[in-house]
Amino acid sequence: MTTSSQMLHKFKDGKKEMLQLEIIYLPLLKTIYEIHSAQQQQQPISDNRLILLQQFTEYKFQQGHNVTSHVTALELLWSRLTEIGEHILESQVIAEILSTLPSTYRHFYTTWNNSPEAGRTVKLLLTKLQEEEEITQAFNRNNPSTEGAYAAPNHFQNPAQRNQNQSL
Repeated sequence: MTTSSQMLHKFKDGKKEMLQLEIIYLPLLKTIYEIHSAQQQQQPISDNRLILLQQFTEYKFQQGHNVTSHVTALELLWSRLTEIGEHILESQVIAEILSTLPSTYRHFYTTWNNSPEAGRTVKLLLTKLQEEEEITQAFNRNNPSTEGAYAAPNHFQNPAQRNQNQSL
């Protein structure tokens, strides 16, 4: 049988061993914990980077947005990507803005390409797009839609449809 003094002695020996293990392994465990924590913190950034890149490259002109809100949304994504270390050139942002404009701005792409390359910045692009938007809005206010006035007759309609359209 084990006496209480033997149990106390084993307990003290066990405590010494635990203390020795703590001295040896605690710094190692701390290092492992720090590495794990760093990896956990980096994981969301890596995941976030992919999500942000996808949002940036797949961004579309939102219905109801004007050019200012469109450019601002892309600039925000660009800024967030830059903050997490993703290097995106300003020319890439400009290309993304131009490629996602509505078809009513298709002519602007040519105008922009004919401008001096040295001065092409997102800020200048936004300014020019805002000017174009104001001109378009002013034109549309002063000239109501005249699409119907310029509609050409469709000679490929069957005669019954043509007669029906002419009677209108």
